[in-house]
Amino acid sequence: MEDPAAYYLLAVRALGGANNPDSVKLALRVLLEAPASIRDDWKCARLIPGPVLARSHRLETASWERNTVAFSESDWWGCLELLTTLRGAAAFEQYRIAFLRGLALFHVGSIAASQSEFRELRVVRT
Repeated sequence: MEDPAAYYLLAVRALGGANNPDSVKLALRVLLEAPASIRDDWKCARLIPGPVLARSHRLETASWERNTVAFSESDWWGCLELLTTLRGAAAFEQYRIAFLRGLALFHVGSIAASQSEFRELRVVRT
């Protein structure tokens, strides 16, 4: 089955509006075990970062963007690895993914790479 809508619905159903670690883990597994073409779908790509952050910090998946997260360095490396797999996501989603990538690079100590990522965002925005 390679229908992005089906994977999206399975992930949303797994979340079920609950903020419990098991449902977040299940939703994330549905999306991460999907073929790359599914993860690159704009709806699926948009769903992935929320559960990644919520999984470790018990945040509401809809409000992760407005919270401070206290990731360990290994959490940031995992986030960076995941974001690297989303390179083919829809163009309008790349801005958000690039921002998170820059943030993750900063937190793992790759300051020059982080600054480069943020400079590229500034160029794209203008």
